[in-house]
Order: sequence, then structure tokens, then C-alpha cells
Amino acid sequence: MKRSKEFRERRKIIQKELWKNPKYKEHMVKVHKEKWKEKDYRKHMSEVHKGQISTKKNKTYKEIYGEDKAKDIIKKMSKPRNWVSNKKGKTHKQLYGKKKAEELRKKSSELRKGKHYSVKTELKKGLVPWWKKRGLENPTKKEHIKEKIRDFRKTQVLPIKDTKIEVKIQNFLKQLNIEFFTHQHIKEIEHSYQCDILIPSMNLVIECDGDYWHKYPIGKDIDHIRTKELIEKGFKILRLWEREIKEMSVEVFKERLYEN
Repeated sequence: MKRSKEFRERRKIIQKELWKNPKYKEHMVKVHKEKWKEKDYRKHMSEVHKGQISTKKNKTYKEIYGEDKAKDIIKKMSKPRNWVSNKKGKTHKQLYGKKKAEELRKKSSELRKGKHYSVKTELKKGLVPWWKKRGLENPTKKEHIKEKIRDFRKTQVLPIKDTKIEVKIQNFLKQLNIEFFTHQHIKEIEHSYQCDILIPSMNLVIECDGDYWHKYPIGKDIDHIRTKELIEKGFKILRLWEREIKEMSVEVFKERLYEN
């Protein structure tokens, strides 16, 4: 049975008045939430709204709600949202379980079949080197570029931050008023490298060797080779293990320093 136009308009006015009541509004929101959980209701609503053109389409907030309400909405939207996604840093397996994760993986691989990244994206992601795309040879294999890389690495300080044991020895030297330089490139030997600490006045190289990285107590082969080469070139060398430095005092360090 079709309702008259007057009846429909009257009903709209009544509903508007009712929605102004916060208790009624809260109740209706709960009812609608419960209804939307039902599959049949959602299906019915989608059929009802089929073919209907939205009255809000291509309109600004000002046109839809008026100037005052539009300002409130924009204010709310501009406020930072202090929420943290519960999905961040989690795998599909952790989020959805093993079975669904496998399904999602298969689905995404099927969707990607036959698709390729653009040249720009491949270069951005580092999937293809820039020289390969241009049909050039690998520039790092050219001798003059190899030399440039070698020269750059000589002056490049690695690691960027000194280790705790290096800092401790540097502080000991400062207390003893001994001038020193850190990460100096020793080019006089065949296996040139950057030493930890160099004391030019004593012609002494100090190496602070971490137990793990320098294979305590045996030591790395390259360390033994460099020690031998440094001695042959007239350098004195003092190698200190991490465990020694941790327990070392200034007095003990001074003794070790003047032993060489």
C-alpha cells in the first residue's frame, strides 16, 4: 500500500525530531548495528538502494551540511588520530591462521601473474641495475672506476660510530696526554686498511679486537698477516682483546703501552 506524499513528509519531520533525542539516537544505532550483522538484511538493503543516485555525490561538506556543521567536521578530521594498527609488523599467518594465509598467498600470486613493474619502479626497488636497463656494461668492472672506489674507501670511516672498547682506550690516551689519531689509513703495507688508533710520536698502532669478530683467542688470519707486515715496515703494534680492555685500568694500560 502506497503512502501519500503528505504522510511521507510528515513522517520525515517526526523522524527528524526523534533523532534529536540522544537516547533514541543511541537505541537506533544499536538496532541498525544488530540488523547489519544479518546477511539477508544487507542483501535487502543493497537491492533497495540499487540504481539510486546519491544526493551527496560531487558536493562539498558546506553544500551538504551547511557552513557551521562543515567547519566542525573539518576540525574533527584534522585532529591527529592516536590509534595504532593491530596488524602492524605481523604476518598473514599470525593474523589469519595458516590456512587463510596460504589462500591469500595463492590469490595474490595469481593476480600478479603476467604483470610487471614499470622500468621506473624496478629501478626504484633496485630489482634491475640502471646500467642493465640502458644496455651498458657494469661500470664497477672498469679499472678507472675500481680505482676511484678504492680511493674513496681509503678515506671512508668504518664503522661510523666507535665501539665502547675503542672509546675506553681513547679516553686512557687523553688522560695520559698522548696525541693520537683514529681510523687512519695504513697504506705502507700490502694489505692496507684503517687502523683503530695510531700514535705517530711512538710509531705505534693500537688494535681493539672484539672477541667475537676477531675470533678470540686464535685471531683472524688477516689480522696476523697485517701484524707481520706492520712490524716489517717499522711499526710497533699493540693488540688488545675486548675482555682485557673491559677489566683494564689506566695504570695497566700505561704498562702495556710502554712495553712495546
